[in-house]
Amino acid sequence: LAPEDALLAACLHGFKDEWSRLISVADVAGLLTCHPHLDADTVLSHAASVGLRRILLVGVALARDLLEAPCPAVLAKAIDADRRLPTLVAEAIARLHQPDAVQSSVFTLSSIRRRMRERRADRFRYVVRTVLAARVPHYGVIDLPDALLPLYPVVRVMHDFVALPLWRLVRRPA
Repeated sequence: LAPEDALLAACLHGFKDEWSRLISVADVAGLLTCHPHLDADTVLSHAASVGLRRILLVGVALARDLLEAPCPAVLAKAIDADRRLPTLVAEAIARLHQPDAVQSSVFTLSSIRRRMRERRADRFRYVVRTVLAARVPHYGVIDLPDALLPLYPVVRVMHDFVALPLWRLVRRPA
């Protein structure tokens, strides 16, 4: 990968893990340190065009603030201009200081993952895809023919939000 793409990929990986591991921040810091002439305008423009601008900026801010990684002026200016970034960075730092904190699955809604998306449409898509994404247990509930595979999100909704709550209600101890 080009350094700009690698930086975006490293920030995406840290985002996926909710910035709960210092190694993710170190990866971003390493890329910024090893590539001092990184084209910050290009990476920022590309991240913005695909809705990952805030995710990139959180990663770079963490690398800068925690590991003293060099921060290109363009990215530093963008970090300072995003008024929601300080809260997200502070939450990520707090997560790093809680090594035994439970990291939420990518299949469950996460407030920090939702708020790291700056565009309303991206936040909506994140919620919908997270709620509808079928997992391995859902494929075991019913064996659909290949032509009906797109119906597994319906299976998930019916299982997780209808059948499972009803089962728990019936099984509740007296």
